[in-house]
Amino acid sequence: MTTERETLYAEVDHATAELLRTIADQQGQSLSNLVAVVLESFVQSTHAQARPHVVSAYQQSHDRFASLYQRIGHAN
Repeated sequence: MTTERETLYAEVDHATAELLRTIADQQGQSLSNLVAVVLESFVQSTHAQARPHVVSAYQQSHDRFASLYQRIGHAN
């Protein structure tokens, strides 16, 4: 099964482009592949839904250790 692809065009400053090329070279991949991976990761992270079991675990931890978290926050 082939994923339909689309070509996008974006202008970035020279320093950013050079850094992207360096990272792509270090990872042994093409610049276009690196940019696609970065964009897909960004989209997934901005549209991520909180998993109910993770939210529940956080809430239980917060309920149990709220006073500790406050003391740590004021320790500085």
